[in-house]
Amino acid sequence: IAREGGDAFLDYMVPEAVLRFKQGFGRLIRGKRDEGLALFLDSRLVHKGYGQRFLRSLPAETRLCFDPSTFASELHAWYVARPRPRPDV
Repeated sequence: IAREGGDAFLDYMVPEAVLRFKQGFGRLIRGKRDEGLALFLDSRLVHKGYGQRFLRSLPAETRLCFDPSTFASELHAWYVARPRPRPDV
């Protein structure tokens, strides 16, 4: 890659890492009714130029929160809005 004028990190390592990231996340989703919350606490996702490539690879809605109180209120709103399974009677 370098001999051809490319950047081995950006042209090979990042795409490979994005693929593995996407595949790993995809293993968590088994069906259309699956739901959940994934936290990625790696600041490189927002502070490095290649971070958006990782975020765009996710199949679900992605929200970024930097303020702890905003995160707490969004987490609470998500949890409250979740449909609850009916108990077997």
